[in-house]
Amino acid sequence: MTRVYLALGSNLGDRLANLRAAIASLDERGIAVTARSSAWETPPVPAGQPPFLNAAVAAETALDPRRSCASSRQSSTPSAGAPARTGAPAPSTSISSSTVMCASRRRS
Repeated sequence: MTRVYLALGSNLGDRLANLRAAIASLDERGIAVTARSSAWETPPVPAGQPPFLNAAVAAETALDPRRSCASSRQSSTPSAGAPARTGAPAPSTSISSSTVMCASRRRS
């Protein structure tokens, strides 16, 4: 099993519901959440868009690190089907793919 750490963020619509939905969808993709942070708000970069609500999760997966990151990003693709661009607001129906960051550590 590989332990993965995912950072999530949303800045449009019901931000907390967006984060909860993204976290819930990870299990469907073979990523079992083992711990989650509380949510916190940060200013957007670049300015001129709504603030982000952020959270982080630790999870276990049998997927290799690259596949687990790619799988987590699938749940964060904007519903319109077009990939989010960096710095663009996150759609209200999902988490912006530009705000999913991945790190992993192989467990023995």
